[in-house]
Amino acid sequence: MVIEVRRTKGTQGFVCAIGIVALLFLVAATSVSAQCSDPSKHFRSGVWKQWVYWTLPGPSASAAVQRIITEMNQARAAAGQPLIVFDPQEPLILGIYEENNPRGPDGSNLIDRRPNQEVFFATFAELDGALNGEVVVFLTDNLRSNAELTAKLTAAGVPGRAAVFGRTMKFDLAGSDSAVSAKWVVSNESDRVRFSAQYLSSAITVRSRFPGAATYLNCNLGHSIDVVFRSLPTETLAFLERNQSAYLLDLARKDVEVDLKVRHHDPDIDAMFNDPANRPYLLIELDRVVRFERH
Repeated sequence: MVIEVRRTKGTQGFVCAIGIVALLFLVAATSVSAQCSDPSKHFRSGVWKQWVYWTLPGPSASAAVQRIITEMNQARAAAGQPLIVFDPQEPLILGIYEENNPRGPDGSNLIDRRPNQEVFFATFAELDGALNGEVVVFLTDNLRSNAELTAKLTAAGVPGRAAVFGRTMKFDLAGSDSAVSAKWVVSNESDRVRFSAQYLSSAITVRSRFPGAATYLNCNLGHSIDVVFRSLPTETLAFLERNQSAYLLDLARKDVEVDLKVRHHDPDIDAMFNDPANRPYLLIELDRVVRFERH
């Protein structure tokens, strides 16, 4: 189970997030099954300091997502896999993080021990006919700083694109409050991403942790959702994690500033994140211990 705050299918309004999140916390205590590590299934892992930014797509952005889903479904149909179904009400997702202790498919330490920085572009979708079939779809190759990790993942079927990262992260006291400031600039020969977020802790709508104590004490990580990569369209990977998160739902507050600018070599990604009809919706700050596993 994953804590989600997003548009409900078939409705015109947005769901009130607080009540849903509170309910999901209660359900999580009993419904999350523990996942113990199987070395043969290990795909990658690391420790992330992350920001996830959601925007609700305009018509041009939704059409661009659908073009990528159609491309992926051609491969899935040929392989006899359930098709990916995209709802245009689903958010566009940009995730950006610094990763410590990154490990590739073999689970061993990298020779390059420096932190890995990474950006991904994603959305939610459903696997047609599958029970609990929601997945996160990674819409293009991630931008990544660690060349050794990229090489290991490319050998396993999921490449990344090299990029140079500049970032500042500040967490300061501000009277009786605390202030967060994160600024990232990511670039290579064809792509450029600028992301910044500044806010006070009083602007945080709700805080959460996942999984619950029982799962944590049993096997350390909980299975939150499955993921499908555009570069590996016929395989579904399990995403396991332990996280602490802070949700900012009111991005119109005067003490919240979020800005995103994307220039991407893929015209569909460029169209997604530059549709003037897109609407900012949600910012999440996360501390995550993560592991991807093959089913």
